[in-house]
Amino acid sequence: MTFRILLTLYFSEEYSRRKSIGLWIMSEISIIASDVQAVVCSAIALNILFKLPLWAGCIITVLDTFTFLCLHIFGIRSLEFFFVCLVGVMAVCFFWNFTMNPPAAGELLDGLRPTLPSYGLRTAVGIVGSVILPQNYYVHR
Repeated sequence: MTFRILLTLYFSEEYSRRKSIGLWIMSEISIIASDVQAVVCSAIALNILFKLPLWAGCIITVLDTFTFLCLHIFGIRSLEFFFVCLVGVMAVCFFWNFTMNPPAAGELLDGLRPTLPSYGLRTAVGIVGSVILPQNYYVHR
């Protein structure tokens, strides 16, 4: 979308032009902040998994984001098919791992009861915030 279309989305009869522009700027800043957080977290994950430097993880994350954007050129169905393939690969790897190292039945039943250690509350709140908050910005734009 162009800048002009974005501005017209934020104008309404309820707010003045100045307030609308202020709300638009604040929402763009919050979206950018959540995107930066996602890139940095991806770089940290790649560092933990593959011992890549953080700058390399950021570059890989940016490149795969642009890959997804380029797949969108071929139509939404091709992009959806690509994501279905990725989810399929994850499912195959999960079930392969599950069959190679099957857990005990007692451990499976223990996993059905949600528990949270006292030191994990901040981590749980952070995970919920990092997963739900960025999508909330996009949905309510």
